[in-house]
Amino acid sequence: MSKPAKSELATLLRGATGSCPACGFRRIFKTGMRLQLKCPSCEISFDRSPGHWVGAVGINTIISMFSLLVTIVLSTLLLWPDLKVLPMLLPALIVSFVSPVVFYPISQTLWTAIDLILRKDK
Repeated sequence: MSKPAKSELATLLRGATGSCPACGFRRIFKTGMRLQLKCPSCEISFDRSPGHWVGAVGINTIISMFSLLVTIVLSTLLLWPDLKVLPMLLPALIVSFVSPVVFYPISQTLWTAIDLILRKDK
C-alpha cells in the first residue's frame, strides 16, 4: 500500500477541522450546524451526489459510538472495584446525546474530504 500524498493528508485535516476540504476556507457553515451549498471561496459543491450525506451520518455514528465506548471504559476504570449504575450511566447518557450533535458539522466536512480523495475525477 502506498503512502497517501501530502495533499490528501491536508484534505483530510481540513475536513477534520471543519474547513472546506478543497481550499481550507473556514466560514462554510450558514449556522453552527448548517453547511452552505457551495464554498464561498472555491465554489466546490458540498452536496456532491444523491445520498452523499449517508457517509457523513456513518462517520458521525462511528465517532459518537467511539466516544461513548471511551466514556464507559473510563467510568469503569475510575469507579473500579465499587461499580455503581448511576455514576456510570449519567456520563454515558450525556455523551450519547451530546456527541452526535457536536460532531455532526465535522462529520460533514470530513466525509466531503474523503469523497474528494476517493473521487478525484469530480
